[in-house]
Amino acid sequence: MDQRFDVLVIGSGSAGSSIAMQCAGAGLRTAIVDYRPYGGTCAIRGCDPKKILVGAAQYLDLKRRLPGLISKNPSLQWKDLIHFKNRFTDPVPGRRTKAYEKANITMLKGKAAFVSGNRLRIGDKEYESAKMVIATGAKPRRLHIEGEHHMAHSDHFLDLEVLPDEIIFVGGGFISFEFAHIAARFGTKVTILHNDTNPLDMFDKDMVSMLLDYSKKINIEVIFNAAAEKIEKNKSGFLVTAGNKQYSADLVVHGAGRVADIDQLNLEAAGVEHAHGVVVNAYMQSVSNTSIYCAGDAAAGSPPLTPVGAAEAKIAAQNIIGGNQKKRNFNIIPFALFTIPPLARVGISEKEAIQKSLDFRKNVSDTSSWYHAKKEGFQGTGFKFLIDKKTDKILGASLFFPEAEDTINLVTMAMQASLTVKELKEMIFTYPSITSDLKYMI
Repeated sequence: MDQRFDVLVIGSGSAGSSIAMQCAGAGLRTAIVDYRPYGGTCAIRGCDPKKILVGAAQYLDLKRRLPGLISKNPSLQWKDLIHFKNRFTDPVPGRRTKAYEKANITMLKGKAAFVSGNRLRIGDKEYESAKMVIATGAKPRRLHIEGEHHMAHSDHFLDLEVLPDEIIFVGGGFISFEFAHIAARFGTKVTILHNDTNPLDMFDKDMVSMLLDYSKKINIEVIFNAAAEKIEKNKSGFLVTAGNKQYSADLVVHGAGRVADIDQLNLEAAGVEHAHGVVVNAYMQSVSNTSIYCAGDAAAGSPPLTPVGAAEAKIAAQNIIGGNQKKRNFNIIPFALFTIPPLARVGISEKEAIQKSLDFRKNVSDTSSWYHAKKEGFQGTGFKFLIDKKTDKILGASLFFPEAEDTINLVTMAMQASLTVKELKEMIFTYPSITSDLKYMI
């Protein structure tokens, strides 16, 4: 007999798990399905394990930055680091399973595909639900090049027992730069092949230029106008053809962006409109099938950020439980690239401010001589702030210096609270801290 539910969630990442737990807690008969281990990308094969590797790479980078203080090279074995990382990731599926059991959530395994607007096929069984939730996250986008199957993906990189001597990253996106900064600190020769001259175009171009200069200093080679055309496997490793040239390496990693993981869902059968993700309204509800909701990276227009997915999940769950009342309304969203040092941004860029004909002033500076960078040996760091001349409020900020990923949160709070520059400068912050320098940046 077919099983019927009040809510069936597809995907067990941070968004899917949150919705399932909230709906089950409200007394709705809830099920969750995933074809991979319960827990999703961020916790098992994405942001969380990546940050563990970044922390280790920072430790190794100390000798290069402070040669006069550290007499011996810090020692850390890659294999030991991966085993340490696994202590955090391996227990996740088990913990999720126990949490689902405690919440009385039915757990299903396999790839799901819609049969109709409220029916799913999983394996050889079908399931019906009054409400469905698509929270399948994202996957590496197809490049449609010969030999594409030879590329490793981010989850493979995070499980490497041995770090290769040479790695090529295809595409100049988040994954490429973050993993390149990790691998380079462990002595790997790293090359990033990017298809144009504007990598990381979601960040301010001046700050990206600083990052590129910094990356060059740690022996990361970024090659522009080098769109990968072909990948071949040979006896010694791999050969990548890009921009009429060939590049060899022991490993080739996909770093050319991710797309919503929805291809296998047969959305047409459910009448779900989709374009670069499921098209949703402000309630996180499908615009073409009102019984279906979507949150996280699978939703069209959603920034691929875990906190955004979690916030969207809360909205979707509230609307499923109590009817459409809560709308998505968060526009000031910070994000960070976890290179060493990190690059962070919030608000609009200088290019956007010019396009909008805003009357603004900008504060931009190299911080190499500033105390917080100097004491840790960071050279070539900096920031840019855009201030509205009329309101004296921050329009946007781009930071490239140690602890930028935390400092940007303070800037976000100031923007959210509509604080003026004058009000921020009058505040007292702990000293000496990076945030105590904020008043000199604005």
